[in-house]
Amino acid sequence: MESIQVTSLVQLKSGGPIMTVKSFGQKLESGNPLSAMRSDDESQVNCEWFTGSALTHGTFAAASLAFVSEPNKPSNKKVIIEAW
Repeated sequence: MESIQVTSLVQLKSGGPIMTVKSFGQKLESGNPLSAMRSDDESQVNCEWFTGSALTHGTFAAASLAFVSEPNKPSNKKVIIEAW
Protein backbone atom coordinates (compact mmCIF):
# COMPACT_ATOMS: atom_id res chain seq x y z
CA MET A 1 0.00 0.00 0.00
CA GLU A 2 1.11 3.53 -0.76
CA SER A 3 1.69 6.00 2.08
CA ILE A 4 0.40 9.53 1.90
CA GLN A 5 3.11 12.18 1.85
CA VAL A 6 3.38 15.92 1.40
CA THR A 7 2.82 16.56 -2.35
CA SER A 8 0.64 13.43 -2.83
CA LEU A 9 -2.36 13.98 -5.11
CA VAL A 10 -5.63 13.04 -3.42
CA GLN A 11 -9.35 13.46 -3.91
CA LEU A 12 -12.29 13.02 -1.58
CA LYS A 13 -13.77 9.56 -1.98
CA SER A 14 -17.08 11.29 -2.71
CA GLY A 15 -15.48 13.25 -5.58
CA GLY A 16 -14.48 16.88 -5.97
CA PRO A 17 -11.27 18.59 -7.08
CA ILE A 18 -7.85 16.96 -7.15
CA MET A 19 -5.90 18.26 -4.17
CA THR A 20 -2.23 18.36 -3.18
CA VAL A 21 -1.29 17.32 0.36
CA LYS A 22 0.40 20.32 1.97
CA SER A 23 0.93 19.10 5.56
CA PHE A 24 -0.68 17.23 8.40
CA GLY A 25 -2.82 18.64 11.20
CA GLN A 26 -1.33 19.38 14.60
CA LYS A 27 -2.33 18.06 18.02
CA LEU A 28 -1.18 18.83 21.54
CA GLU A 29 1.10 16.25 23.19
CA SER A 30 -0.34 16.81 26.69
CA GLY A 31 -3.54 18.13 28.19
CA ASN A 32 -1.99 21.42 29.34
CA PRO A 33 -2.07 23.84 26.38
CA LEU A 34 0.42 26.20 28.07
CA SER A 35 3.24 23.64 28.18
CA ALA A 36 2.21 21.14 25.49
CA MET A 37 4.32 20.45 22.42
CA ARG A 38 2.56 20.11 19.08
CA SER A 39 3.04 17.07 16.87
CA ASP A 40 1.62 15.83 13.58
CA ASP A 41 -1.90 14.43 13.74
CA GLU A 42 -1.71 11.89 10.92
CA SER A 43 -5.48 11.48 10.85
CA GLN A 44 -5.92 15.08 9.62
CA VAL A 45 -4.55 16.06 6.22
CA ASN A 46 -4.15 19.68 5.10
CA CYS A 47 -4.71 20.02 1.35
CA GLU A 48 -4.72 22.78 -1.22
CA TRP A 49 -6.25 23.07 -4.68
CA PHE A 50 -7.31 25.69 -7.18
CA THR A 51 -10.88 26.91 -7.59
CA GLY A 52 -10.55 28.74 -10.87
CA SER A 53 -7.45 30.86 -10.27
CA ALA A 54 -7.94 31.09 -6.48
CA LEU A 55 -5.86 28.86 -4.21
CA THR A 56 -8.12 27.09 -1.70
CA HIS A 57 -7.17 25.22 1.50
CA GLY A 58 -8.95 22.60 3.58
CA THR A 59 -8.37 19.97 6.25
CA PHE A 60 -9.80 16.49 5.77
CA ALA A 61 -9.85 13.18 7.62
CA ALA A 62 -7.33 10.81 6.03
CA ALA A 63 -10.03 8.13 5.85
CA SER A 64 -12.09 10.34 3.50
CA LEU A 65 -9.29 10.64 0.91
CA ALA A 66 -8.21 8.45 -2.01
CA PHE A 67 -5.00 8.69 -4.05
CA VAL A 68 -5.41 10.04 -7.58
CA SER A 69 -3.69 7.91 -10.20
CA GLU A 70 -5.08 9.88 -13.15
CA PRO A 71 -6.73 13.30 -13.09
CA ASN A 72 -10.41 13.06 -12.10
CA LYS A 73 -10.12 9.29 -11.46
CA PRO A 74 -9.38 8.45 -7.80
CA SER A 75 -7.58 5.16 -7.31
CA ASN A 76 -8.77 2.41 -4.99
CA LYS A 77 -5.57 2.54 -2.96
CA LYS A 78 -6.11 2.95 0.76
CA VAL A 79 -4.50 6.03 2.32
CA ILE A 80 -1.93 5.00 4.94
CA ILE A 81 -0.19 7.58 7.09
CA GLU A 82 3.38 6.96 8.24
CA ALA A 83 5.00 9.35 10.70
CA TRP A 84 8.59 10.25 9.93
